[in-house]
Amino acid sequence: MKKLGIKEIHNFISKNLKDKIFKNYKNYEILSEADLQSHVWQLLFKYFRKKEEKKGLFRVHNEPYHKELKNHPDLVVYKNDKPYIIIELKEWRSSRKKNAANKDVKRLLDAKKHFFEKHKYKIKRGYFMYVSWKPFKNLNEGPKRDGARFLFVIPLVPDDFIPTKQWKDGFKQRSKYIEKP
Repeated sequence: MKKLGIKEIHNFISKNLKDKIFKNYKNYEILSEADLQSHVWQLLFKYFRKKEEKKGLFRVHNEPYHKELKNHPDLVVYKNDKPYIIIELKEWRSSRKKNAANKDVKRLLDAKKHFFEKHKYKIKRGYFMYVSWKPFKNLNEGPKRDGARFLFVIPLVPDDFIPTKQWKDGFKQRSKYIEKP
């Protein structure tokens, strides 16, 4: 079996994973950030089990605590028991959460810097992935300089998706279920 490299993983995350997540979102299977996290974890787990050349080489963990960083990234892919890819996820309906997004992007860049300075270990990629009814214009550009080859901002809903009133109503009804008497 061919060795699984970062380019193949990046292609899967930025294309196949993105398409599958959007399909699930559009079909009301993802209604919250926790749902998003669960779906991404499951898709990554299946991908690595299918593609890895040696069983157990890659592990995908949900919110592992990194003591030195004092934070819980949403998902971390480990290769040979070392952080290989860090993923932060967001789900929201409006673009008012820009400060939270910028905080997560900074957290990813801090993690990269920390592992390189303290352990001389380079994390290969950081991904900030989000689902939103409205795209973020300046967030999609991603970082410059130090983080340009490390951090990738991936909107999981295409720019041409404009939720209709009917779709929004269906989403709201499912996400805030009220029992009828």
